Amino acid sequence: MRDNERDRVGSWHAVRVLAAVLVTLTLSLPAAAGSGRVKKRDSAIDFTNDLDKALEQAQADDKPVYLAFGAVWCPVCRRMEEVTLLEPPMQALAKDFIWVFIDIDRKMSLAREWGVEATPTIFLLDPAGNTRRKIVGGASAEELSATLSDFLADLGTEATTGEADETEVFQYTQLTAKPGGFRGKSVCFSHVGYGPLSVRSQSAFQSLRLGILPRTPSTLGRGQQQVRLGATWANTWNVDGGSFDPENGELGPYMLDYESLDANISYAYGLSDIFQIEAEYEQRWRFGGGMDGFIESFHDLFGLGQGGRDEWPRNQTNIFIDPQNGNPPVSLAGGEVSGTFARNLLVTLQHNVTCGTAKWPALSWAATGRYSVGDPGDIEGSKFDVALSAAASRRFGKFYVYLTLGFAWYGGDTAFGLELESTQATVLLAGEWRFKPRMSFVLQYLGSQGVAKDLGVFSDTSNEIVLGWKWEVREAGVLEIGLLENVVSFDNSPDFGVHAAWTQRF
Repeated sequence: MRDNERDRVGSWHAVRVLAAVLVTLTLSLPAAAGSGRVKKRDSAIDFTNDLDKALEQAQADDKPVYLAFGAVWCPVCRRMEEVTLLEPPMQALAKDFIWVFIDIDRKMSLAREWGVEATPTIFLLDPAGNTRRKIVGGASAEELSATLSDFLADLGTEATTGEADETEVFQYTQLTAKPGGFRGKSVCFSHVGYGPLSVRSQSAFQSLRLGILPRTPSTLGRGQQQVRLGATWANTWNVDGGSFDPENGELGPYMLDYESLDANISYAYGLSDIFQIEAEYEQRWRFGGGMDGFIESFHDLFGLGQGGRDEWPRNQTNIFIDPQNGNPPVSLAGGEVSGTFARNLLVTLQHNVTCGTAKWPALSWAATGRYSVGDPGDIEGSKFDVALSAAASRRFGKFYVYLTLGFAWYGGDTAFGLELESTQATVLLAGEWRFKPRMSFVLQYLGSQGVAKDLGVFSDTSNEIVLGWKWEVREAGVLEIGLLENVVSFDNSPDFGVHAAWTQRF
């Protein structure tokens, strides 16, 4: 018994000794690494992103400037921000410099002007704004503070007006992560790939008026330009399957049978790294087309129903809508409804709000005005439309997710004598898989609020899905090809379509 008690006492003593050792080691670890490191919110180093104001302040206060270029995707930059700059040796220098940080994602033109080729890149400027030293890469707090202290000691020497007197190179992230070509001519490339396909709504009533064009939060860099040529050819076949019986002269409450072509050309210019303006001309045609045979064969091949297609002559142009409210039906065929039904001039101003962070998405907003030129076509009322949209995007490795929300106010209030809503909300959700550096697959969904008043299925939301592919064929030139397929709703959406566009930046 006594031996057992002695063993227990010895065991408890060993436990107490081990616990004391662990506590001592735990308490000593911060002292060995990061002792005295402040929290980010308590940092005495206060960065600005306005270089011009910083240079003015430097002259007024007779202080040198610490100018750092970094990026969200740069791991060395994050360590500098979260560790190095919070250590005591760096905090002690907080009042000796004017501190400037430039996100090259959002101020790409400025980074180009300074010849930044890696991140982080730090320039040490004297109070007059002359570059005295250049530091490439992220150093430890001790290394960086020693370099800054030496710089302060040398400030009394004669200043230079061109290249840095000295360049020190530490661990850095090469700008191979910064794209050249197409994506390198716009900001926010960290969270933006090649973007969604440039397809507006092709649904029957939605296509009559201003539709939201999918956009990314990435605006062109200052002075950069972009030209886009695009076309979408869609087949529309909308009937009520329960009452469509043409052999007995019954078309049901509606029958839409036609094809349409939506062609557009646009020019965009980067006013600054965060503002761009775009002018566009769009024209839409309606005709009989030639897709019906292909679509019927495709349905037969996969055992899909024809939805009444095989009961009606192919490649016709017909619009029949019975509002069933006491008003006469709309019945147009052939030449009555074929030809151009919309010619529009559009101007869009887009502003990048943020390029996001390691966790948060990039954001932008855009305002678009549309004026209908020439014959108003199917629409009666004012020729002016206005729309606002907001776009967000987030990168997850090789995948990008895009969200665009839009709201439009319309001047035209009737089509074919049928009353239309004065507003429309839209939502676009897209996913991009950039499986190669210059190539992506894109899948996107566009939901557009119904615009016809009290008109059955045409008052419901239209659902359009597009699957496409983007390829940067040449420097800053991207080809996109897409397929529209009606897999969600057969009543208020195009049945099938093809899309192609070429976008060139320079």
